[in-house]
Parts: sequence; structure tokens; C-alpha cells
Amino acid sequence: MGGKIIVPTYDGNTKQISITSGTQNNDEVKLRNEGIPKLPPNQFQKGDYIIKLKVIMPKIKDLNDIQKEKLQEFIKADDK
Repeated sequence: MGGKIIVPTYDGNTKQISITSGTQNNDEVKLRNEGIPKLPPNQFQKGDYIIKLKVIMPKIKDLNDIQKEKLQEFIKADDK
């Protein structure tokens, strides 16, 4: 389904990133030049900030009746 999330950055700010449809657990997003400063003589450059995504799927018991019904419709549509 995808979407957008806000993540903290190394310098104390936040950055909004896009999560693409089909993202799986443990996929990574790389924010170029948003990581920690490099070692001399390149200390004015920053490394990349790697974000590992944790995808959490809801448990069936936590779904309400409408959500369960929609899930059943999705499963039936996939069987065709």
C-alpha cells in the first residue's frame, strides 16, 4: 500500500520518507548524505543514513468485523 513516515535524523531533525508499495520486512531505505560526518580529511561530508524498515502485520484477532470481511474478499479475489 505504501505511504509516508517521518524519521529522526542524526542531527536531531526529522525527515519524511516515502515507503513504496510492496515494501517487505527488513527492507532498507538509504538517505544519502544524512548520516554521521566522515573522518578527516572529509569531515565536512556526511555518510549515508540507512533505515531498516520493520513491517508489522495486524493479527486476525485484532481486526474488527469490517476488516475481517474485506480480508476475506481479498483472499477470495486472489483465488480466481
